[in-house]
Amino acid sequence: MRKNWLYLLGCVALMFSSCRKETDLISKNTSNQVYFSSKIAGLPQTRVQGTQWSAHDAIGIFMFQNGVALDETSIINKGFNQPYTTNGNGNFSPQNEQASLEFPVGSKVSFVAYYPYQEQGTLTPSLHIANQENQALLDFMVARNTTGLTSGQGPVALSFDRQMTKVELKIKGSDLNGLRVHFMALPSIASFNLSSGQWAQVNTNTDIPARVSQN
Repeated sequence: MRKNWLYLLGCVALMFSSCRKETDLISKNTSNQVYFSSKIAGLPQTRVQGTQWSAHDAIGIFMFQNGVALDETSIINKGFNQPYTTNGNGNFSPQNEQASLEFPVGSKVSFVAYYPYQEQGTLTPSLHIANQENQALLDFMVARNTTGLTSGQGPVALSFDRQMTKVELKIKGSDLNGLRVHFMALPSIASFNLSSGQWAQVNTNTDIPARVSQN
């Protein structure tokens, strides 16, 4: 009987040891990893409403020291323009293993994110509006979370604000075939400073052909 009890205690100890190792492994691999939840502020424009993103939408993430301005010197770890994607539910995770961010130990961080993601690493992503066909790519949005975050607080909440305004004209007529519309004398290229939140015009004004569709 004593041998049976010892055998049972040995099995229980082995089980707890195995569970503890598995828990430690999960904690080690995931507790510091950064994930995001999101919402989109303001009225619906182009193709997104509320938190309704499209599958594979990608945002660029900057993780930097809390309490200071965003610039090249305040970036923490590898938190410079890392791509995070969603399956359409508004939750964002790393696009690949190289893009995965982890919270630093012992310090708080802030985040700035923008949409749509651009591969070139810069704090001043550019926007080109001369081609109006793909409206989703013109829906430039920015989110900031500077509350001072550390690991163990769950997904980082991002609230995206649109930086562009959509102009839509509805024209009625008996024969609108061949209709063409142009926006006259507008800047077609500009850059957005993610640190200051300001636009900077890149080129001179030009006429921009509008996207025309018939219902």
